[in-house]
Amino acid sequence: MRVVYDDTEDFKAFRKAEQFAKANGMIVGSMARGMPIGLADENVYGYVAKWYNITSEERKDLLGVIMGDKRNGPVTVILFDDEDTLENSAKDYSY
Repeated sequence: MRVVYDDTEDFKAFRKAEQFAKANGMIVGSMARGMPIGLADENVYGYVAKWYNITSEERKDLLGVIMGDKRNGPVTVILFDDEDTLENSAKDYSY
């Protein structure tokens, strides 16, 4: 599942994506320039590290990611399911 937020005011699209994730029971990881932000179940995890500090094994436990231009938009919330996985989502973005 993908949800796109396209607002050009500084960080507004990202804040909307962050609100969506939190409203749906997810904790939002730390921002790192040009990299995805991990989303995890807030009932299981208390913190999600910056993308470059998450191991490939830990990435498999994520519920999804936020990707895109966090400052200027658009950003996309990608929730992993049969269609959207970490592997095929990575093809859409460079990081």
